[in-house]
Amino acid sequence: MKVADNSILSSPDNMMRFRIMRSIDRPLDKLTVKDICAAASISRDTFYRYFSSKYDIPVWHGKFVQSLYLDEAGRTIDLKTGYYHDFRLLAQEKEFYKNALRNFGRTIQEFPEMIAHRKEVLRDTIGEWNHIPITNEMEFCIDAYASLETLLVTRWLRDECQTSPEVFAEYMLSVVPRKIYKALDHRERKQG
Repeated sequence: MKVADNSILSSPDNMMRFRIMRSIDRPLDKLTVKDICAAASISRDTFYRYFSSKYDIPVWHGKFVQSLYLDEAGRTIDLKTGYYHDFRLLAQEKEFYKNALRNFGRTIQEFPEMIAHRKEVLRDTIGEWNHIPITNEMEFCIDAYASLETLLVTRWLRDECQTSPEVFAEYMLSVVPRKIYKALDHRERKQG
């Protein structure tokens, strides 16, 4: 599993991204890039080397955390484990998300990069890894679920992770479309 390789977490690029991320101490709409740079003790050039805008920071972190566990669901781990560890890592940064998502000014439909990433991973895991055909019905399920998943996780983060990661993982499992759940379930593939 990728997360076992601590070099991902401690690479100089990711260390700088975390430094920038952790400098956010109030809502993004109340901060300028200049404020973020001052708080992180970096130059604007350094900021723009890692992010094209201040609004890219929560998107980067969300995709980064997904890459550690949730993207592995249906490949090397089960979906419940992927969700739990994904939500556990997101909850560790709930102060950041409280600030980043408060008055964010973007609706969930304006997170196309998160939805597109999740759809791509689901298609790849189901089709390439697990050799299940991506039919029109499966494509519909993937599209609908990636949007729903992103919406629910964003709401959970905006609510400052009031539901524990363990419980939220159970809630999320309860709304996974049956076709996707079966396509990602290791036990189903071993029996089939």
